[in-house]
Amino acid sequence: MAKPTPPFPDFISLEDGISYLQQPSPASPQDPVSLIVLCTWMSAPHRPISKYITPYRTLYSSADILVVENSAQDAIITSLSARRRILQPAVDVIAKYASETDEPSHTILHAFSNGGGACGVLLASMLAPARQPNAWKAVILDSCPGTFEYSTFITAVSMSLPRAGLLSYIGLAAVHLLACVVLIDINVFGGDLIGRVRITSNDGKVFTKATPRLYLYSDGDDLVSWRDVEKHAEDAKAKGYERVEMKKFEGSKHCAHAMTFGEDYWEHVGKLIMTGR
Repeated sequence: MAKPTPPFPDFISLEDGISYLQQPSPASPQDPVSLIVLCTWMSAPHRPISKYITPYRTLYSSADILVVENSAQDAIITSLSARRRILQPAVDVIAKYASETDEPSHTILHAFSNGGGACGVLLASMLAPARQPNAWKAVILDSCPGTFEYSTFITAVSMSLPRAGLLSYIGLAAVHLLACVVLIDINVFGGDLIGRVRITSNDGKVFTKATPRLYLYSDGDDLVSWRDVEKHAEDAKAKGYERVEMKKFEGSKHCAHAMTFGEDYWEHVGKLIMTGR
């Protein structure tokens, strides 16, 4: 089967929803970044994703870029084993840059929203144990992690539905039914995906305590509460993570902080990367 056409210029498609830009010449050891991994928010359109790719290509022109997209189906319906199979090509790319020695990493993980955060944690956990300690130079968490709330779940998943017509009503009813299933899964079977992301990302295994991280969030986010983000950051500090930085924006919407406060946003990203481990 032919691979899908990549949605971003100069990229190749490794799998549906996984795009890879490999520079003609590899980054040198003196370059601050060799690979940037973008785990997008749920059902993110390609145009907004490009608005993160472009600054990264400008700031770190020698770095390769891996984009891993997420859909509602990926996050909620697809089984974990199937999701692992889908993500394996991305893991193979990341593994090429992750040393099994104490050599410093030059790979950045930039995850957006709960969907991207869950994807980033899964990618990191799929790396061979010998590569996990030195896999990441820094981790950037944009608009995440939150907690499960019925209303915000409906809003987030509904973004990928048709805007009008009969299909929109059928889709919305299906989303409400799915939310009920998720609630049952959480309360009866302990299947809280977002909760597991919050725990796993602070357990000191998938992301070591020496790996710097930056939280980018806002009091204007209607989907992920700034209080949930700050609670996770404070938990990381309490558990011994050595460098935890937080930037709270005022009024910007979910996964739109860079669009509203571009200069400030990229200044914080650049500072973390240039002073990372």
